[in-house]
Amino acid sequence: MSRQALGSNGWDTVAPKVFSDTARFFEAWNPFLIGMAQYNGHAAEGIGTLFSEWQNFVSHRLAQDMLLVRTLATCTSPEQIAGAYSEFWWNAYSEYVKEFTTLNKLVAGISNKVLSNAHSASKEAAKTTSPRIAA
Repeated sequence: MSRQALGSNGWDTVAPKVFSDTARFFEAWNPFLIGMAQYNGHAAEGIGTLFSEWQNFVSHRLAQDMLLVRTLATCTSPEQIAGAYSEFWWNAYSEYVKEFTTLNKLVAGISNKVLSNAHSASKEAAKTTSPRIAA
């Protein structure tokens, strides 16, 4: 729209409507945005916990892998080698099962916490921004 089409002070008459509509838009979405901010914060915290747990496990398993190499280097018979491998694989299997169980529990806890906090933050924001929703 040209300046002539808006009149001498055309922007002065258009601006209040534009900014008023924008404010109403953000007011309507405010509960959602607050809930998403809450969700993202708790999700990031939970993912950090999950990655930390996995990193500790991998570090532990790497040490066990290196121990296998040292153990194999000291073996003097095929039976000792078979025993070392058997013990290594049984321990690895047991530790991986335990770790995946721990990770599953962490993911379930993180999901519950994140969704619960996001939902309550969204409901709380809705109460404060829209009296209709609070009823």
